[in-house]
Amino acid sequence: MHDWEIDAHLQIRNLVAGYAQCADSGRFEALVAMFTDDAVLDVPGLATHHGRAAIAAMFERAKEHLSGADPAAGASAAIRHHVSSHHIEIESPQRARSSCYYSAHMVGGVDHWGRYRDTFVALDGRWLFSHRRILRDGAIPGGWGSRGDEWVGR
Repeated sequence: MHDWEIDAHLQIRNLVAGYAQCADSGRFEALVAMFTDDAVLDVPGLATHHGRAAIAAMFERAKEHLSGADPAAGASAAIRHHVSSHHIEIESPQRARSSCYYSAHMVGGVDHWGRYRDTFVALDGRWLFSHRRILRDGAIPGGWGSRGDEWVGR
């Protein structure tokens, strides 16, 4: 493995972890900056968001719905994402793909879970999401994640 490949792996792992931490803490401006200008955020069956502005709008809707999930706690305490089994495939010094599992925990426990399928590009030495597909495999009936059509943008 070349040094650039090791660096790519580390940056991509940090990017995926940073996405979860920014989403959980409500730092959506920093989260949206993790995407390329023309990125796609795809939630099959619900919506596909093209570009940073559309992605930012989706996260703003999520923020509004999260604050309603537990008004006393606020958005930053309402959800925690856990990512596991992260597999990264480096295709070139400028392109990579990955897959991993996620589960989202709310105040009452696990709320929804699924898989992320990502494509990344390196721009100016920094890896960014160019495409993120969020595949929801399951959700607790009546839970926040089961109401994704309310905030994902259907």
